[in-house]
Formats: sequence, structure tokens, C-alpha cells
Amino acid sequence: MRAIAGRAGVNSALVHHYFGSKDQLFAEAYRLAARPDVLVARLFEGDRETMGERLMHQVLDGMESGPGGGPMVGLLNSASTHEGAARALREIFAKALVSRLAASGKLSRPELRAALCQSQIWGMIVARFVVGLEPIKSLDREALVALYAPTLQRYLTGELPDVRTDETRVVVHAQGVEP
Repeated sequence: MRAIAGRAGVNSALVHHYFGSKDQLFAEAYRLAARPDVLVARLFEGDRETMGERLMHQVLDGMESGPGGGPMVGLLNSASTHEGAARALREIFAKALVSRLAASGKLSRPELRAALCQSQIWGMIVARFVVGLEPIKSLDREALVALYAPTLQRYLTGELPDVRTDETRVVVHAQGVEP
């Protein structure tokens, strides 16, 4: 926190006063970098059938906003080693998306849909910008949209298998499988 305050040219007490803890500072930095409220609002503008494409374009816009994938890569890297950062990363986007999905009244299981979207997006970011997994790293923007958008679309608006969770297992009823 002192280093952050020093780079900002302020007293560290001021940073503590406004943010309280490193976790709260991280959450605010994530919120400002990713603007999940804006991303989710744009997601619901336009046709329901193209939500997956809009989501991918918005994610890629954010990734192209800075060197090496923009601020989201740094935030994702922090989340891999710091529980507070991971919690903020999970909760901020999910809250914005879950509330809009639930408010639409047309889609079941908004929490599951939001988590599935997040897993797809974070996986793409790690593959492309953190690990450098080929050929994902070298694909152009339109190829990434063409490959990821249909899956995101299904998670957002499509039929999902009938699953229930408990503390120890997931039961998939649609296929009659109990892993």
C-alpha cells in the first residue's frame, strides 16, 4: 500500500482512508479497469441472439486497450496468487451479470450462466495473454469471436442441462450421469 501511495504521490494513510485494505483497493482497480457495469449494460443492448458476439467484442476491446492484454491480464495474474484479488475478480463481474440476467426474467439459473461465461472468458485470457498458447495466441480478433461467441451465447441464452449441486458432487440429470 505504501508503494502504491508513493507512485500516486500521496500519503499511504490517504490510500488506507479511501480503500481500507489491499483487497478493497484491488476491487476498485478491477472495477475501474473492467467496468463490468458498462460491459453488462452493452451486452443487453441489441438482439438477444448476438449477445455472445457482443460479449467477446467487449472483452477483446478491453484486452486490446493496453500492452500485453491491458489491465485485465495484470488483474488476472494477481488473482492467481492473492485470494482477495480472486474474490474481487469473481464477484464484481458476476454480480453485474447475474443481476441483469435475473432481471430479464427469461433465463433460468443466472448464477450458473454468469460463472460459465466467466470461465470461458478467463480461460481465453490466460491461454492467449498469460500462457501464450498457440494457435489461440496468434488468432486474429474475428477468429476469436467466431470460436468463442457461440459457446458464450449458449451459456447466456441457450438450454443448459438440468444440474443441481450439493457440497460434494454435481448431478447431471439430462444425461442420467452421477459423477
